[in-house]
Amino acid sequence: MAVVTDRRGECDDPAAASGLLHTLRAGRLDATMLAPAEPRWAQLRFAAAPGLDFRDRFRGALIGGAIGDAMGRANEGVRPSEARKRQIRDYQPWHGWRSGPKGTITDDTQMTMWLAESLLAAARRATEAGTPDLRDHLLDPDDLARRFTRERIRGIGQATREFVRNYGDRGLPWYEAGVVSAGNGTAMRAAPVGLVHLGDPYRIYRDSLLQSVVTHQDSMAIAAAACQAYATARASAIRRGRKWSPKEAKRSRPGGLCPR
Repeated sequence: MAVVTDRRGECDDPAAASGLLHTLRAGRLDATMLAPAEPRWAQLRFAAAPGLDFRDRFRGALIGGAIGDAMGRANEGVRPSEARKRQIRDYQPWHGWRSGPKGTITDDTQMTMWLAESLLAAARRATEAGTPDLRDHLLDPDDLARRFTRERIRGIGQATREFVRNYGDRGLPWYEAGVVSAGNGTAMRAAPVGLVHLGDPYRIYRDSLLQSVVTHQDSMAIAAAACQAYATARASAIRRGRKWSPKEAKRSRPGGLCPR
């Protein structure tokens, strides 16, 4: 499934654009960025409710995700029908590779936090360099790849395992280390991209694509990451207790960027 049809590979960061274009020319990916002037970005744009404490919202998104990961890890690999019957309400002990104290996180939280750390580090570098607009210099794919390979990953998936082997052991560049896989590894770590680009769907999609292709060079994986990041941004921008009208919900749907 193609997420978009524009194959120009437009990207504001020269190094990232070069790597992305290399991936496209090698025929490894059938999706890339739409131009910033594409009309559909305006349809997805939204404004945050006034008076929100964004520091609190961002903490809630990341810590809440970690809590859900730690509590839900006991259902790893369990069929949905069986998981619904179990109705887990507390942290559960695991065995084997799932060992660790109750409340231990998995790769979902590890890679989410590494992505967040990479975004913050890129922001610091851009600030020190006097970059006029930080938003176009927050996603450094090579820095992200280094962070993904410097520690043991808990419950690592097959695609990420192959990426680690390609980047860490074989020394392939980040744009060649990822594999063709429609796994959920990109969506599970996507929240930080939505948070740093709150209200900016073009940059949410652009950086979702860049963070995805590091490990998963597949259009469905990219679409899933973009949807998750966009949903996180929307949820973080709404005042607590407020419900969307049907018209708002329809207008906010990410359209062709996400699989249906």
